[in-house]
Amino acid sequence: MVKCVGGRGGATPEGVYQHEKTKVGQSGLGRCANIRARAGGPMTSGTRSRYPGAQPFSDDEFSAKTFFGRQRVSTVVSDQIIANRLLVLYAKSGLGKTSLLSAGVAPRLRSDGYLPLSVRVNDMLRGLVVSVYAGVGTEAHRQNVKYVAGSRESLWAFFKTAQFWQGDVMLTPVLILDQFEELFTLHNEESRASLLSSLGYLVRGVCPPGVSDENSTPPALRIVLSLREDYLGMLEDAVDDIPQILDHRCRLTPLTLDAAREVMTGPAALSDRVFSTQPFVYDADAVRLTLNHLSDHTARANQASRYIEPFHLQLVCQRVEHLVKERQQQGINRPVSAQDLGGESGLATTLRLL
Repeated sequence: MVKCVGGRGGATPEGVYQHEKTKVGQSGLGRCANIRARAGGPMTSGTRSRYPGAQPFSDDEFSAKTFFGRQRVSTVVSDQIIANRLLVLYAKSGLGKTSLLSAGVAPRLRSDGYLPLSVRVNDMLRGLVVSVYAGVGTEAHRQNVKYVAGSRESLWAFFKTAQFWQGDVMLTPVLILDQFEELFTLHNEESRASLLSSLGYLVRGVCPPGVSDENSTPPALRIVLSLREDYLGMLEDAVDDIPQILDHRCRLTPLTLDAAREVMTGPAALSDRVFSTQPFVYDADAVRLTLNHLSDHTARANQASRYIEPFHLQLVCQRVEHLVKERQQQGINRPVSAQDLGGESGLATTLRLL
């Protein structure tokens, strides 16, 4: 689910929500932590996991293919980015902001003629603005676009003169400052103020003083600030430079039960030789047990309504895949059952291991 405030277009009014056994013993998830692949038995030729587990999804074709449960959210956030010069995306830690931007939003932006440029502000040696320049070049190269570097006189001059070409089409850059809380945790007040001031000119569309620009129209650019929810209040420090910094924002929330079901079953059904397992299925009881247990777990921990945190679900599913892989190596390919998961006690053990 995602809740967006502000923005143009009718897709995201305030309050819209769209998305978005462990059997301990001879078989089951309790054993998966120590599984080692065995030789022999039918197997695919690939090595890729259907579930990234603790790692975020990447911006590549494989991740886009295996990214389930956040399709509608990806569309909403993409539309908000396109409609506004600045969008703030925030969420509690572990809810998948980076995965959403990389595997869900980035492909949609590219299909609409935009180029997502995901940059971190964690380089304390080169400085903030220089690290943005370097990160943009790295991202352009990674995506195989023709990149003409811009002037480094200022961020305004850089994005005013930089060019990004896909064939004969000039792409509009989207500067995604991911894990933006690092601005406040790693850098001093002077460095923070300098970057926020530079971003402010870009967002307001006002040419900075002292910058030579015969045509003072603002650069064709979109900016996304993605950060942890507990640092959202820190953005108030930038209000003097960017008065509208919190006008357009989206809050990513945990998975609904329906979305979590897609996350669980969608990747398992895919058929591709890059995977280390053949397609497999969960029976209805296994799905119901997993979703009920994980939603009960989060509700008890947060005294809140039922939902599922993607981090927990990914790790459980990754361990299921280890179990399936071992079975398929033995020539066994049957649905994953609630018994395989070890029931409530097995899932509880898995969560304690996380």
